[in-house]
Amino acid sequence: MYTQIAWNEIFPWCPYLEEAGRVEFATTGVASDGKVENGVAAQHVSCIIFRAEKPKWKFWMSTIRVTYGRTFVRTCLLSIAILLLAVSPSRANFIVTGTDQPFAGFTRYFSPPPNTDITGWTISGSSGGNPNNVDLVNNAKYPAFVGTQSLDMEGNVGASGVIFQTFATVPGTVYNLSFAYGNNPYGSGATMNVLVTGAGKLLNQSVSHNTSTLSNMNYQLFSQNFTADSATTTLTFSAITNSGYGIALDAVSVNSASATTTQILPQLAFGGGWYTALYFTNLTTSPVSFPVNFVAGDGTALNIPALNSSAAQVNLESRGTAIIEVPDTGSLVEGYAAAALPSGVTGYGVFRYTAAGAVAGQEAVVPLSGTTATTSTMIFDETSYTTGVAVVGIGSSAVTVNVTAYGTGGNTIGTGSIQLAANGQTALLLRDIPGLSGVVGQRGSVDFSVRGANVAVLGIRYNGLAFTSIPTSDR
Repeated sequence: MYTQIAWNEIFPWCPYLEEAGRVEFATTGVASDGKVENGVAAQHVSCIIFRAEKPKWKFWMSTIRVTYGRTFVRTCLLSIAILLLAVSPSRANFIVTGTDQPFAGFTRYFSPPPNTDITGWTISGSSGGNPNNVDLVNNAKYPAFVGTQSLDMEGNVGASGVIFQTFATVPGTVYNLSFAYGNNPYGSGATMNVLVTGAGKLLNQSVSHNTSTLSNMNYQLFSQNFTADSATTTLTFSAITNSGYGIALDAVSVNSASATTTQILPQLAFGGGWYTALYFTNLTTSPVSFPVNFVAGDGTALNIPALNSSAAQVNLESRGTAIIEVPDTGSLVEGYAAAALPSGVTGYGVFRYTAAGAVAGQEAVVPLSGTTATTSTMIFDETSYTTGVAVVGIGSSAVTVNVTAYGTGGNTIGTGSIQLAANGQTALLLRDIPGLSGVVGQRGSVDFSVRGANVAVLGIRYNGLAFTSIPTSDR
């Protein structure tokens, strides 16, 4: 186990070491990323040398001769021992329970033999004669998805990162595996394999990422179901690339899929005077964790600058409550949010619009929508109000949403359609849907229907700057 610390925090007085950035000390000896200069009194010390190729560490094994004299070496080693006791991180469980222990930089964990320093997980095997290893990375290096730690799946160049955990399952039960992933922003991208095995292979898929930066990790959320076929199941993550700059892994969870329901906030708006918030509460007696994805109108991931990600992981204690805020910054951006809610978790959204120069804004509570409807019906009143709609098409391919408006007597007053990308969304005024201009001055209801997919709809009624949400009836 290694601890990273700045040279000037331990050897500010040493004239024989040339600082080259930061240094790591191993518990087995002295390690430096600076030059060792010649002295006079010989003293032999076995070391692991880490050369800094800022900001990522490259390393090799070596033995050096330190020539500073016995007293100096003993003093250095004593200082190192004290620092290791003072600043070494606890063996934290970084993804099972979300426990985070603060430390500087990263800690590298090696195998073989199989290493279990990261609670609940095992690092095993070797690649090309090099021990497999991973880096437990603190926010001091780059941001985690949740909390203060994430895992870099590629510790050092030339070796792979392989980490696995075995857990109890019920044969025949459908489970959901989810995790957040980015890439070490000091590299150019990485690929990792995800393998779930029981009696046979249950899930075998690779993920790649190459868009993370220090200011925006652009984490993506992975979510796939598998059906257990034995009493125990093993989840294994394996680095495929081996550049030393791997997939940044965080927020791994496995839950019973039958106990999870996806709900959607069909309209998410921020910037240009708009603010959106999502509230969740856990009514159960057990802690829960679940992902919330943010999606753009074209069905791709929508980055939320305030979150530095296109997703968020919500952790709730029993009877706990949480809020995700998307503040009013920059120009208007629209999309929607999808939350995989465990049984017993409920929530809603809040919109706020603040006009330029106004002291306070107008707010409206917005209900969450399900994802199983093929028809969604909304009541409208366009006599002296204006109706806005947000429509989400839920499916793996592009979808046509057919729209039919009915008057107070049940007569058809307009028909039209909306074209959406796979898992796409749009927001517009009801009267602006082609074929529905006849709703102006009318009251009635409107159906949004799809075939071979699902639909979620939200209505907003405007009266000048004032507005409120309109519930829908789904079937």
